[in-house]
Amino acid sequence: MSTSSKPEYPQPVTKADVKAAKAAYQASRPWYKKKRYLFPLALVVLIAILGHNGGGSDKGTTTASEQTSSSPSSTPTDTSSESANSGVSTKVTQKAQPKAKKASKVQTASKVQTYTMPNEVGKDLQAAQDDLQGVVGHFFVSHSKDATGQDRFQVLDRDWQVCDQSVPSGRGFSENTAVTFTVVRTSESCPATSAAPVTKAVAPKPKAKPKPAAPAVTTAQEQAIGSAQDYLSFQAFSRNGLIEQLSSDAGEGFSRADAVYAVDHIRVNYRMQAAKSAKDYLKIEHFSRSGLIEQLESDAGDGYTHAQAVYGVNAVGL
Repeated sequence: MSTSSKPEYPQPVTKADVKAAKAAYQASRPWYKKKRYLFPLALVVLIAILGHNGGGSDKGTTTASEQTSSSPSSTPTDTSSESANSGVSTKVTQKAQPKAKKASKVQTASKVQTYTMPNEVGKDLQAAQDDLQGVVGHFFVSHSKDATGQDRFQVLDRDWQVCDQSVPSGRGFSENTAVTFTVVRTSESCPATSAAPVTKAVAPKPKAKPKPAAPAVTTAQEQAIGSAQDYLSFQAFSRNGLIEQLSSDAGEGFSRADAVYAVDHIRVNYRMQAAKSAKDYLKIEHFSRSGLIEQLESDAGDGYTHAQAVYGVNAVGL
């Protein structure tokens, strides 16, 4: 009877076998490949490199400081270019910038437009103010004072005549110049020297045919004139728009007669007012040329005449 042999199967590898093989491999490596020798050696090399670089940096710093102290006559530009610290050059550049800004402000201030002062002596105060606005090209605020020294208030400018002006005729002035007219009533004569106001009133010279006395201005009319001037100082109005503002209940509430009287007794360039209104509209809304003209001349808009509305639109370049 024959005996059959059993097949042999590979034995499984245990954890003990893996550890033994790994220990045998580590023991067979040369010393310079072992971590306990490699890490300390790398640390020693790194310390040597850092020590060498630190010594060279100190030497370079000492040399640079000696060169700086030995050459005091070098300019700030050379020092900033040779310095190893780039922050020094940046600070020098930033300090130089304000000088350039100051120079630009001086150049801007020198570009203020100047105008030639016309001769207004002998004209009524309203005409003198209109002449100044015509020269400047827009609303210009001038001042007036009583030549007699009584400090009378000039309610109706056309009832006062100019005796002297603070800016002589032919001399230049700008929008920042304070122009003052010294005036007396049209029924009076100018003092002999209007530059220095006298303390006593100058008696008017008798005339063969004295002008009829102007009707007395009521308190309501005087207040309406002041209100109209106040409105025009910060907002543009057409003639109809200003009358409506003064007489409406939502406005000042003056009687329509007083409102009309006030508007008729102040001199206003309504074409310039239309140009200002057109400019204000374009700041808050977009318009076509025809649409802006219609807005300026319509009763629901500003109430300018067609010619005034066209002038205003042309002035803003539309």
